[in-house]
Amino acid sequence: MIRYVGVDFDKARQAAMEWGGGTHNFVASNGRGLATCARTPARLVWVVNPVVETYRVDGKPARPASKWDTLPHGERYAAVAYTTLDGHLLRGEERVAVVQESKDCVMAHIVSVSRGNGLIGRLVYPFIGPMQRRFFRAQLDAIADHCR
Repeated sequence: MIRYVGVDFDKARQAAMEWGGGTHNFVASNGRGLATCARTPARLVWVVNPVVETYRVDGKPARPASKWDTLPHGERYAAVAYTTLDGHLLRGEERVAVVQESKDCVMAHIVSVSRGNGLIGRLVYPFIGPMQRRFFRAQLDAIADHCR
């Protein structure tokens, strides 16, 4: 998913690197580790799943575009990614990136590669797609809100 978030790269970078921009955190820390926090489709229950931060790239000049890169081409970018741990219903990785395409355009980008983890994860995986899309839209919205 990709979304225009404004013109302030530094604010967008801060929101992405803090996993959602202050009060809208989607990856929470309890001092011992990280976990994603998302609401179920019925919006009655929060699901908290363990993750670990995999990498962080902060404010580097953008690489030349290639057909294998999912990031938009731009002047600067910052990205942070996490990988799921045992106990998570999914197995995979998510990357949140912001790219300054020009002085007047900053884009936020989320890419996720995942599949069901364990018997329960494989059984519920077909129903998790809409929840993931809402989760990613909410992350992009939080980054855009932080840039206003």
